[in-house]
Amino acid sequence: MNYLDLSFLTLIAFITVRGLFRGLITELMVLVALSLGVITATVLHPPLQLKILEFFPDIPIAVAKVSAFVVIFLAVNIFIRLLSKTLNKIATFTFLQPVNKLAGALFAFTKITLIISIVLNGIILFPGSDYFLQKMGKDDSLVYEPVQKFAPVLKNLFFPGDESSIKDMIPFDEINPDSTASDILKHLK
Repeated sequence: MNYLDLSFLTLIAFITVRGLFRGLITELMVLVALSLGVITATVLHPPLQLKILEFFPDIPIAVAKVSAFVVIFLAVNIFIRLLSKTLNKIATFTFLQPVNKLAGALFAFTKITLIISIVLNGIILFPGSDYFLQKMGKDDSLVYEPVQKFAPVLKNLFFPGDESSIKDMIPFDEINPDSTASDILKHLK
């Protein structure tokens, strides 16, 4: 076991235990709050921006835009987190709390392992990444390979028969290390 294993296992254990304490309802609601907050703020900030500029005509437009976005994002997050607390109380009253907690730990474990796997698979796409990963201890690691293969296994589980990967989309053999960004973009079209 090396430092790479310790860092992966520590991160996975921390997030899993946090998921156990939070429960599935809270874990899901945090994810929903963030994504719905961004979507809602993106769509609804222009009218609020105009109202802010109406009340404070001397502030820059950029400040009004950011303020409107932040206010909507925070409002959505607060509302969904309050809803989450209510749903957690209902789960407690209906004796679903142990199931909620265990499902929260499983969801958190899956989420963090998937994130690490996606990051590792993204790093692999860069030239010279193998050297970097070997320096990090990839070859001596017990955890690297199972974690790295987690995202592709989930993809094949949910999308059976789809054998395409990001590596198939980019013709790495036609791109040399001295390529400019425009050369690479020509190959992607």
